[in-house]
Amino acid sequence: MKALIIATGQPQATEAAERPPAFLLPLIDRPFLQHVVEFVAEAGVVDGIDVVLNHMPEKVEALLGDGTRWGVPIRYHLVRDAARPYAMLGRLPTDGPVFLLHSDCLPLATLKECANSLRPVVFCSAGGWTGWMLLDPATLSCIEADWDRDRLSRFVIDSANHFVVSDCPVVLSVRSEAEFLVSQRTALDKRFPNLMFYGREVQEGVWISRNVTLHPTANLVPPVYLGENCRIGAGTRLGPNVVVVRDCMLDSGSTVENSAILPGSYVGQALELDHVIVERNRLINVRAGGETIVRDDFILSGITRTSFHLVLANLVSRIAALMLFFFTWPAVLLTMVALRLFRRGPVVNSFNAVQLPAAENRWEWKTFELNSFASPDSNQSAPAHLFLRFLPGLINVLRGQLNLVGVAARSPDEVLALPADWRILYLQARPGLITEAFALHGAYASPDQLYSSEAFYSVASGARHDTKIILRYLGRMFQPHQAARHSVLSGAKLDLK
Repeated sequence: MKALIIATGQPQATEAAERPPAFLLPLIDRPFLQHVVEFVAEAGVVDGIDVVLNHMPEKVEALLGDGTRWGVPIRYHLVRDAARPYAMLGRLPTDGPVFLLHSDCLPLATLKECANSLRPVVFCSAGGWTGWMLLDPATLSCIEADWDRDRLSRFVIDSANHFVVSDCPVVLSVRSEAEFLVSQRTALDKRFPNLMFYGREVQEGVWISRNVTLHPTANLVPPVYLGENCRIGAGTRLGPNVVVVRDCMLDSGSTVENSAILPGSYVGQALELDHVIVERNRLINVRAGGETIVRDDFILSGITRTSFHLVLANLVSRIAALMLFFFTWPAVLLTMVALRLFRRGPVVNSFNAVQLPAAENRWEWKTFELNSFASPDSNQSAPAHLFLRFLPGLINVLRGQLNLVGVAARSPDEVLALPADWRILYLQARPGLITEAFALHGAYASPDQLYSSEAFYSVASGARHDTKIILRYLGRMFQPHQAARHSVLSGAKLDLK
């Protein structure tokens, strides 16, 4: 028997395109979808699981793998339309019944008892159909490829006499933020038997995972779950019905009730949170039915881990920038005077660039003001780049916002305009004044050359590689005619302004 899990997520609006689908939200300590797979595998009634994907399929595959750890093979199928995922039913290679499951709901269903039913089964609760059903081949053929979930629900209602109804006393769901919090409370109250999660129950209703730092004055009111690597400050009051997933920090004097703090979040001092979901700097108020992005890092923010390699590279760049600026500041002043006398417009042009590395979620990005004597959309030969971009940009290196070598600094709109695979690589890199694309191809590199250069640099960056790029950049100082010749051949006008 096969199980088909619909894990496409809801159709994404433009502003929410970077957010993970709801079934990847953590229930207690692990993504909701993982609980679904573990529940099905534990029932022991399926010999394989097929997962239908649409939004962020790479995250789902990375989470579940091939199913080896649960002893059930998992296969993946990608559909174009998230709202109409049922075309896969007709292509499923099976002659027997199929469990059709939706990944945003987990009912306490008796799968073993229903597996041998001679009639199709729908799993229902007090709220109606849960989205789970056992289909025989005849009923399976009635579901058309262009149906959405509402149409399938109407089919279940219209054909109620055709199905056996299995009542589910408890249902976990992430279809809405309110249901997400209710599901957390249900799991903490142990009303969903055999639900797996890590952590030791140090007292009734209080779970603490490994590597948790808990101040002696912190007050835990059951039920409460503290995930691994969390730090709870002095005088903090947590509970009842609080889940702090992992890698979180709650500062002193805060009170949290009936809420969920998602991974990598920082909660500031003396905050009162009730019926909210905190995801880094994103605050969802379930009672009010709204959400906001908190820009003040001292209230809510994300916690990022910086590797020693990145810290060392940034330190070396800042020391080198300080030495360069000490010896070149007269050239910077002369350039500013020349631009004031012979060029119209402001001497210094600035634009907001995304701080790297950054999270994939747009609302977590932070920006900094990049200084330049050139306009953002202009191109220069190497000598002009040195005076108009490199030397004024040393100020940003001294501030720790840039390195001497890295990928190009881009505005948030420019980052969003990158193709998805390019954007993922870019956000994991570090920005610099000198780029590999400029060192290799000059100011007029094609999009393919830019992508290949940044993709290669994101995996090959290091002291030796950065030194090679700097030497290539210096070599271009003595070949300005190449950039000019390229601009003439391409029909572009070389802009030294």
